[in-house]
Amino acid sequence: MFGDFVGGFVALPTKPRLVRGHYHLSCGRLLGENAKSLVIFRDPVARVVSELKVLVGLQGFGQDRLRRSMDSGIVPNLDNLQTRMVRGDIDVAEPNGLSDRHHLLITEPIGDETRALEEAMAAVSSCGFYGTVEGLGPLMTDVLDYLGAPRTQVPRENTAEPIDLGLTAVDLELIAERNALDARLYEEVRKQERARLALSEASRT
Repeated sequence: MFGDFVGGFVALPTKPRLVRGHYHLSCGRLLGENAKSLVIFRDPVARVVSELKVLVGLQGFGQDRLRRSMDSGIVPNLDNLQTRMVRGDIDVAEPNGLSDRHHLLITEPIGDETRALEEAMAAVSSCGFYGTVEGLGPLMTDVLDYLGAPRTQVPRENTAEPIDLGLTAVDLELIAERNALDARLYEEVRKQERARLALSEASRT
């Protein structure tokens, strides 16, 4: 949980070399000014479907409850969560109420979506490394080169049991509609990712 992470982290006598998890991008400043953040985006619909499987398979949400929610036009998941997790500032310099501010950032109305997208991209562009699941190979090569580590095949394993949620085409359209801003952010990141790859290939030739 976010509060446990912050409380445990600030109490450590030395900073760890690696912290991973689902935290707001601004939390990276807890690692110090020289820290690098790595952000990986996922196709918004695929991400929500995956999270729904976690709700049903691991958290006991129940497929009947999921079906009732979807039939009511409700996706039981925060909309545009990827955009929410990178824009804004959680102000980690002030420890009191961090959990409340984190909750507010990922639940409050987004407002002007064009401005939100600009804020999200500005935040992402300022971090060390970012890309998408589709571009994970070249992205991790960049990370390994930065670390001075030998290049190796990045394992992509998922040991979770497959779950058929019974989602319909209408369900998927609803998920896409509720995550349209995330789709715009995802496409912008993909565009920059492809441009970086093209530039890298051109430099090698």
